Amino acid sequence: MSFVQTLITAVQPEVVQWRRHIHEYPYVAYEEQPTADYVADVLSSMPAPLDIRRLTPNSVVADLRGGAGEGPMYALRADMDALPLQEESGEPFSSKRPGVMHAC
Repeated sequence: MSFVQTLITAVQPEVVQWRRHIHEYPYVAYEEQPTADYVADVLSSMPAPLDIRRLTPNSVVADLRGGAGEGPMYALRADMDALPLQEESGEPFSSKRPGVMHAC
């Protein structure tokens, strides 16, 4: 198994836990400050040299400190807002907020 595959296997349970938490506690656009707080807390707990900024209450920007180095630079972006829909999936991590769900 490659180093990357080993790393993915090691962190997968925690990443699934984060995703399920966000899925259980959805917030519609412009109300997702609790989600942004959660993401900022998760990023702050990582053993990586991150500069974490909150440009708005509903956003999180994390820059990996260090030089640009050789090779490409990557940017990741993720939407955090949910939709005003009632979830009926029956999953154990279904929305705990009536009338709001992540439907992606």
